[in-house]
Amino acid sequence: MTFTLRTKNSKEDMEFFEQLDYESYKSTLQDQELSEEEVRKKYMEFLKTDPIDPEGLDHHIIIAEEEAGDKCGLIWICNRKPFWKFKKQHLWIYNLHIIPEYRGNGLAQILLVKAEDWAKQQELHIVALHVLESNKIARHIYEKMGYTLVETHQESCFYEKNLHDVH
Repeated sequence: MTFTLRTKNSKEDMEFFEQLDYESYKSTLQDQELSEEEVRKKYMEFLKTDPIDPEGLDHHIIIAEEEAGDKCGLIWICNRKPFWKFKKQHLWIYNLHIIPEYRGNGLAQILLVKAEDWAKQQELHIVALHVLESNKIARHIYEKMGYTLVETHQESCFYEKNLHDVH
Protein backbone atom coordinates (compact mmCIF):
# COMPACT_ATOMS: atom_id res chain seq x y z
CA MET A 1 0.00 0.00 0.00
CA THR A 2 1.28 3.46 -0.92
CA PHE A 3 0.73 6.48 1.33
CA THR A 4 1.03 10.20 0.71
CA LEU A 5 1.99 12.49 3.58
CA ARG A 6 1.03 16.13 3.77
CA THR A 7 0.58 18.94 6.27
CA LYS A 8 -2.91 19.64 7.61
CA ASN A 9 -4.34 22.36 5.39
CA SER A 10 -8.15 22.52 5.59
CA LYS A 11 -11.18 22.56 7.86
CA GLU A 12 -11.82 18.92 6.87
CA ASP A 13 -8.27 18.04 7.95
CA MET A 14 -8.90 19.68 11.33
CA GLU A 15 -12.13 17.71 11.72
CA PHE A 16 -10.18 14.51 10.91
CA PHE A 17 -7.58 15.51 13.50
CA GLU A 18 -10.26 16.13 16.12
CA GLN A 19 -11.90 12.77 15.36
CA LEU A 20 -8.61 10.86 15.75
CA ASP A 21 -7.63 12.85 18.83
CA TYR A 22 -10.94 11.80 20.42
CA GLU A 23 -10.45 8.17 19.34
CA SER A 24 -6.97 8.18 20.87
CA TYR A 25 -8.34 9.58 24.13
CA LYS A 26 -11.18 7.05 24.09
CA SER A 27 -8.68 4.19 23.71
CA THR A 28 -7.08 5.21 27.02
CA LEU A 29 -10.37 4.42 28.78
CA GLN A 30 -10.83 0.90 27.38
CA ASP A 31 -10.75 -0.74 30.78
CA GLN A 32 -13.59 1.46 32.05
CA GLU A 33 -17.21 0.68 31.32
CA LEU A 34 -18.44 4.08 30.18
CA SER A 35 -21.20 5.15 27.83
CA GLU A 36 -20.29 7.18 24.76
CA GLU A 37 -21.82 10.21 26.47
CA GLU A 38 -19.63 9.67 29.57
CA VAL A 39 -16.52 9.29 27.41
CA ARG A 40 -17.36 12.48 25.48
CA LYS A 41 -17.88 14.36 28.77
CA LYS A 42 -14.52 13.16 30.15
CA TYR A 43 -12.83 14.14 26.88
CA MET A 44 -14.27 17.66 27.03
CA GLU A 45 -13.10 17.98 30.65
CA PHE A 46 -9.65 16.77 29.60
CA LEU A 47 -9.46 19.41 26.86
CA LYS A 48 -10.31 22.12 29.41
CA THR A 49 -7.61 20.97 31.85
CA ASP A 50 -4.97 20.48 29.14
CA PRO A 51 -5.48 23.44 26.79
CA ILE A 52 -2.94 22.66 24.08
CA ASP A 53 -3.49 24.40 20.76
CA PRO A 54 -2.72 21.96 17.93
CA GLU A 55 -2.81 24.90 15.55
CA GLY A 56 -0.16 26.81 17.51
CA LEU A 57 2.96 28.03 15.76
CA ASP A 58 5.20 25.29 17.14
CA HIS A 59 2.74 22.50 16.30
CA HIS A 60 2.67 20.48 13.10
CA ILE A 61 0.11 17.88 12.00
CA ILE A 62 1.02 15.47 9.22
CA ILE A 63 -1.81 13.54 7.61
CA ALA A 64 -1.41 10.27 5.73
CA GLU A 65 -3.65 9.37 2.81
CA GLU A 66 -3.83 6.20 0.78
CA GLU A 67 -3.82 6.14 -3.02
CA ALA A 68 -7.57 6.85 -3.40
CA GLY A 69 -7.21 9.93 -1.18
CA ASP A 70 -8.81 8.49 1.95
CA LYS A 71 -7.23 9.77 5.15
CA CYS A 72 -5.80 6.88 7.15
CA GLY A 73 -3.73 8.36 9.98
CA LEU A 74 -1.76 11.27 11.35
CA ILE A 75 1.02 12.36 13.61
CA TRP A 76 0.80 15.53 15.73
CA ILE A 77 4.19 16.94 16.70
CA CYS A 78 5.53 20.04 18.40
CA ASN A 79 8.80 21.89 18.83
CA ARG A 80 8.67 21.83 22.62
CA LYS A 81 10.61 23.56 25.34
CA PRO A 82 12.42 21.45 27.95
CA PHE A 83 10.25 19.97 30.69
CA TRP A 84 10.52 17.28 33.34
CA LYS A 85 13.03 14.58 32.23
CA PHE A 86 13.57 16.21 28.84
CA LYS A 87 16.27 18.80 29.52
CA LYS A 88 16.69 20.18 25.97
CA GLN A 89 14.41 21.67 23.36
CA HIS A 90 12.92 18.67 21.56
CA LEU A 91 10.30 17.35 19.22
CA TRP A 92 7.33 16.07 21.21
CA ILE A 93 4.92 13.59 19.64
CA TYR A 94 1.48 14.38 21.00
CA ASN A 95 -0.36 11.77 18.98
CA LEU A 96 0.34 9.09 16.42
CA HIS A 97 -2.91 7.49 15.32
CA ILE A 98 -3.55 5.06 12.49
CA ILE A 99 -7.15 4.16 11.62
CA PRO A 100 -7.55 0.44 12.49
CA GLU A 101 -8.12 -0.84 8.94
CA TYR A 102 -4.77 0.70 7.86
CA ARG A 103 -2.70 -0.72 10.72
CA GLY A 104 -0.04 -3.29 9.93
CA ASN A 105 1.10 -1.58 6.71
CA GLY A 106 4.12 0.26 8.13
CA LEU A 107 2.35 3.62 8.24
CA ALA A 108 3.31 4.36 11.85
CA GLN A 109 6.99 3.95 10.94
CA ILE A 110 6.57 6.15 7.87
CA LEU A 111 4.99 8.91 9.98
CA LEU A 112 7.72 8.60 12.62
CA VAL A 113 10.44 9.00 9.99
CA LYS A 114 8.63 12.07 8.61
CA ALA A 115 8.43 13.53 12.13
CA GLU A 116 12.13 12.87 12.69
CA ASP A 117 12.93 14.59 9.38
CA TRP A 118 10.88 17.59 10.52
CA ALA A 119 12.80 17.60 13.82
CA LYS A 120 16.10 17.71 11.94
CA GLN A 121 14.82 20.63 9.83
CA GLN A 122 14.01 22.43 13.10
CA GLU A 123 17.54 21.57 14.35
CA LEU A 124 16.09 19.42 17.13
CA HIS A 125 18.10 16.38 18.13
CA ILE A 126 15.73 14.70 20.58
CA VAL A 127 12.30 13.22 19.86
CA ALA A 128 10.16 12.31 22.88
CA LEU A 129 6.71 10.91 23.54
CA HIS A 130 4.34 9.33 26.02
CA VAL A 131 2.48 6.05 25.54
CA LEU A 132 0.37 3.92 27.84
CA GLU A 133 2.17 0.91 29.25
CA SER A 134 -0.70 -1.30 28.06
CA ASN A 135 -0.25 -0.19 24.42
CA LYS A 136 2.23 -2.95 23.65
CA ILE A 137 1.90 -2.64 19.86
CA ALA A 138 2.85 1.06 19.89
CA ARG A 139 5.65 0.44 22.38
CA HIS A 140 7.05 -2.28 20.13
CA ILE A 141 6.99 0.09 17.13
CA TYR A 142 8.79 2.84 19.07
CA GLU A 143 11.42 0.45 20.38
CA LYS A 144 11.92 -1.03 16.90
CA MET A 145 12.42 2.53 15.59
CA GLY A 146 15.19 3.20 18.15
CA TYR A 147 13.23 4.93 20.91
CA THR A 148 14.47 4.26 24.45
CA LEU A 149 12.28 4.02 27.54
CA VAL A 150 13.44 6.81 29.87
CA GLU A 151 10.80 6.75 32.60
CA THR A 152 7.65 5.00 33.72
CA HIS A 153 5.03 6.64 35.90
CA GLN A 154 1.90 4.75 36.94
CA GLU A 155 0.54 3.42 33.62
CA SER A 156 2.63 5.78 31.47
CA CYS A 157 5.85 5.14 29.57
CA PHE A 158 8.03 7.99 28.33
CA TYR A 159 10.36 7.38 25.40
CA GLU A 160 13.00 9.40 23.61
CA LYS A 161 15.24 9.06 20.61
CA ASN A 162 18.48 10.94 20.13
CA LEU A 163 18.75 11.77 16.43
CA HIS A 164 22.52 12.28 16.81
CA ASP A 165 22.78 8.53 17.51
CA VAL A 166 21.08 7.68 14.19
CA HIS A 167 23.39 6.89 11.31
